[in-house]
Order: sequence, then structure tokens, then C-alpha cells
Amino acid sequence: MKIISLDKKSYIELDCVEIDNNEMLPSMCISVSIQNEGFYGYISDIYIEWDNVKNFIRQTKDSTYKTNYTACLVSMSPDEMELYFEKVNSETGTLKYKISKPIFIGRERHTLTLSGGGFEFNLYSLDSIRRFFLQYEHKFA
Repeated sequence: MKIISLDKKSYIELDCVEIDNNEMLPSMCISVSIQNEGFYGYISDIYIEWDNVKNFIRQTKDSTYKTNYTACLVSMSPDEMELYFEKVNSETGTLKYKISKPIFIGRERHTLTLSGGGFEFNLYSLDSIRRFFLQYEHKFA
């Protein structure tokens, strides 16, 4: 599933890598490709709790009728991925993202930010994002 910026110069693409239907903590593993302002990056194996995905689906439901909102998707690993979708007006939204990777120096955990930024997109793209996640909903029933 790909979200393309209004100026067609940037995008973010999400793909499902694996579904983990663990009873204790059901999750979805995704890969993310980003192109923005001359930067291109790809990261795989980002896990998102299914409850976080359900909240995102609920937050974006009927998005065209809400005056404003922010919906977010965050990774299970702290600071690894943050995607924020904000409604700007009836047709436009803003996507803000941060992709990081934890690194360890000795026993200390540090976060290396690989990319961060954002772009405006057509608000109707949220419907395709919702459909992308809803297609996996039956696997968590």
C-alpha cells in the first residue's frame, strides 16, 4: 500500500511481512519504504501491535466527516517507527514520520534516526490505508 504526496515527489509504502496471531500479544510485521526530499530508505521487520492497528482504523473511520484529528501507528519497539496522520482540511492530510533503529554500544541502548520528515497527501488515501489493514483483520479473529 502506497501513499503518494500531493506533489508526487514523495511516498511511503507499507507491506505486510508476517502476521503473528499470538494470543498474548497479536501483532503484524511490516516493511516500510520511504522516498522524501531526495532520501530513499527501506526497513523491514517492524512489528505493530494489532490493538494499535485497530485504534488507527477506528481513528480514521469516516475521516472526511471529522473536522480534525490525528491518527498514529507506532512500532512495538520503542522509537523504531512513528507514523502520524493529521487532517489539514477536507481534502488534505499531513503525514509525519520517524524511522529509527536501536543500536547497542556495550550494554547501552541508543537510537539511530534513519529518517524523519513528512509531506501532504490526499486525505482519501486514508481509505486505502484502512483497507490495507482491514484485509488482515480476519486473521486476528
